[in-house]
Amino acid sequence: MTVPNPTLALPARCLLVSYDAEANVSMPDHSFVEGSTLSIGWACFLWPEKTPFPRSFCQTTGHLAVIPRQEMNSSARDFWNRHPTAYRAATDDPISPQEAGAAFAKCVESLAKRYMLPIALIARPHNFDAGHLFSLMQAVHLAETSKISWTWHDLVPTLAYHAGVTQKEAKARFTKHLPPLPHVADQDSYLQGLAFCRALQT
Repeated sequence: MTVPNPTLALPARCLLVSYDAEANVSMPDHSFVEGSTLSIGWACFLWPEKTPFPRSFCQTTGHLAVIPRQEMNSSARDFWNRHPTAYRAATDDPISPQEAGAAFAKCVESLAKRYMLPIALIARPHNFDAGHLFSLMQAVHLAETSKISWTWHDLVPTLAYHAGVTQKEAKARFTKHLPPLPHVADQDSYLQGLAFCRALQT
C-alpha cells in the first residue's frame, strides 16, 4: 500500500483533523507496517480559527481485531511494557477495520458537510500515521466514494510553512506546546492538534 503524499499548505478554510495511530510494530524509520494497527484516534478543529470541537468529537476506534496481529518486535514490546494502561486502552472493545473506517467517515464527513468544508488530515510522523488511517479508509472505499475534498499533511513541515520558519524551529515550537502524551489515540490526537494550533500563535 502506498502512503498518500502530504502537501504543505492547508486549505484557506477547512476541517482540520488531527489523528493518531497506535500499533503493535515499531520501525526505526517510523514507517507504516500493514496489519499492525491497534487503534486510530482523531480530533477536529476549525481552520483557520484554530478552534477545537468539543472533546465528544475526539474519538478512537478501539482494537482492530480483524487486522492480523503481528508478533511484536522488541522495540514495540518494550514500549507497551512501559505503558500498560495505554496498551489496554488500545486493545479493548475489538472491532473490524470496516467498522473503524465507517466510524471515522461518519464523524468527520458529517462535520465537513455541516460546515461545507474540505478535510485536511494532519499527523506526525506522516509515513506512520497516514498508512494506518489510509488502510481504514480503503476498508470502506472512502477515498473512492467520498464527495468531500481530502488533503494529507505532515505536521512539522506544514507548521513550518504556515509559520514561515524552518522545520527545525517549527519542531521546537510544536514540542514546546506538546505535553507528555498518554499514548491513547484520541487523547494524543487532541493534544497534538492543540499544540499545532498554539505553535502558530507563538
